[in-house]
Amino acid sequence: MAQIHKKENLAFYLMLSFVFLIFLSLSIIYAFILNTDHDEVEFFYSSYRLYEGGERIHLDTFSRIPQVIYYVYGPVFYFFGPRILYGRLFSVLLSCFVLFFTYEIIKELTKSKWFGLLSLFILTSTNFILQIFSSGLSLALPNLFIVFSLYCIIKFRNPFNYYFSCLVMTIAVLTRQNLVLLFLVLLVYVLFEKTSLKNKIISIFLSFFTGLFILSNVLFKDWRVFFSQVLGIVFPRLVEFSQNHPNTGSYPGYFSFLHFIYYFISDVNRLPLFFVLSVFLFFFFFFDFQLFKKTLLSRKEVLLIFFMFVLNYLLHKFGWNASTTKYVMYSVILWVIIISVLLKAIYDSLNNFSSKKIFFLFLITLVFSGFFLMDRSVITNPFTGETDLSRIDQVSNFLNELTRENDKIVILGEGTLHVLFESNRKTYAPLSHSYFVFTNSPDSEQVKRFGFYNVPMLKAWIDESDLVLIPEDKEFLKEREPLSYQVFEDARIAGKFKEPVIIEDAIPEQLIRSEDNNLEIYFKKEYSNSSLS
Repeated sequence: MAQIHKKENLAFYLMLSFVFLIFLSLSIIYAFILNTDHDEVEFFYSSYRLYEGGERIHLDTFSRIPQVIYYVYGPVFYFFGPRILYGRLFSVLLSCFVLFFTYEIIKELTKSKWFGLLSLFILTSTNFILQIFSSGLSLALPNLFIVFSLYCIIKFRNPFNYYFSCLVMTIAVLTRQNLVLLFLVLLVYVLFEKTSLKNKIISIFLSFFTGLFILSNVLFKDWRVFFSQVLGIVFPRLVEFSQNHPNTGSYPGYFSFLHFIYYFISDVNRLPLFFVLSVFLFFFFFFDFQLFKKTLLSRKEVLLIFFMFVLNYLLHKFGWNASTTKYVMYSVILWVIIISVLLKAIYDSLNNFSSKKIFFLFLITLVFSGFFLMDRSVITNPFTGETDLSRIDQVSNFLNELTRENDKIVILGEGTLHVLFESNRKTYAPLSHSYFVFTNSPDSEQVKRFGFYNVPMLKAWIDESDLVLIPEDKEFLKEREPLSYQVFEDARIAGKFKEPVIIEDAIPEQLIRSEDNNLEIYFKKEYSNSSLS
């Protein structure tokens, strides 16, 4: 008997090592070949500059992304240098911890290490998850906080689990503001838990003061900016000057029913295994609702995760003003936990060993089929063409030859920031977030105070700058940032710049939505550099 148990353990740990090796290998490959995203480099650039230059860049980003992500990613670039690849590899490392805590949670809830292993296979065989976790988007880090918060609740058996779980979920909200619903659900759970009033009060106050501590650098410097940022966590449109944004309301039908249907179908397309298993579970438990109810009520933590998943998914699909398929990733770990728990309930309900074995083999076969469903729209085949990273690396080296380290650079248009980041050059902080922080407000002092920018400020920056980076195809820029483009065009017509240096094939085309992805560098008339001659 002991010999059989020893062989089973050996088989299990070999498979566990195998799935982690597969996840790590595929994730690293994706880190090299994934197409770039504007948000990705926006986070990286802000993180690096926050540490490297001490700039209060979080002021102009808070209405979109809170500041914890900058504090976590910043040291990576500070110590290793500003490279997109370094940020992606760090995301892969964070994702490994996400997998570890997910496994531990499911093993605890199902009392089965094999179903914990199955959950890892589900995650690893879903290419969309690998691609997202391999990118620099703000998804690996908040998922780590979510799963670690749940781990504290499920694994520990003392009052400190409530304290620590609420604290970690608070940090998750300050990493990504759209996770606030998860925090509120957790808070309700703690308030109704059978624990002392003292423990509940400590949990609430610990979360409250953790948030204040993280935001204290703003609170004590400017309370109006602080409250604008706090409102921005949940209600971005209530942030100061947002109503003066020239693009506010410029997307008719964005919140239409067809919009939601489109992204729901996109979810199905990119997470087919999750939906197949969910449909299977729905029909099974439709005919055995008592087992479903018993499974959910078997442990209160399962019910907590179930409500978290349902409410969080519905929020991001029907209640968040910028929801796309990527936003389903804020629910995917909760989803796989619920799927695993319900599958274990079905497995336990089967009467004989043969049926259990057939059921498990069916699941394994289904999971392995996911490895062959690759979304190739977000990657470049390195054997047939240059990847985004290799192209950006070449262009940044060229920019380094043409410019000096302390040059003042104005960037216009998405995609130019990628080159600037890789070449370790600086721009004016608000410009790294393009049109999101532009306002029509004429009060420049107030605009600067809140981290936004307007036309007078942009004019002053162009006048004092050494050069301007701008896409050669300006149609998209004129459509998206018409006033900013006009300020540059006026300066160009006034004869302030030399003839542009054009770098071909410089900007990833998906960023500028154009096949003409050349980059123009406009140097000031008085700018002198031997590399230009």
